[in-house]
Amino acid sequence: MAQTYGTYADFEGLRERAVALRREGLSRRQIRDRLHVDNNDILNRLLEGEPPPEWTKRPNAKDDLRDRARALRLQGWTYDRIQLELGCSKSSISLWVRDLPRFIWRGSTCSGWNASASGST
Repeated sequence: MAQTYGTYADFEGLRERAVALRREGLSRRQIRDRLHVDNNDILNRLLEGEPPPEWTKRPNAKDDLRDRARALRLQGWTYDRIQLELGCSKSSISLWVRDLPRFIWRGSTCSGWNASASGST
């Protein structure tokens, strides 16, 4: 067996420690700091196949707002009106409803769906 030189010579031993820490519920940053691994490629190889702990997963806190914004947009509401109703930014609304068909607006009334415009931008 070839002898390995360098900081990570005992890779398998380091992997076992990294996996044990991950199973204890530590984040990647906490594992990196405890094992003094400065290279993200090495850290990726050490933790390969190990799922992240539940507490590190980011919740989708605005899922309910997104669903409501989509429903309102389908009813013909404008971004401004949805923004006032839900209290969220227009940029978020735009991202949430961008795949929905657009309306043809004439003055203050909506005359229906513009099917040719959906998906064209």
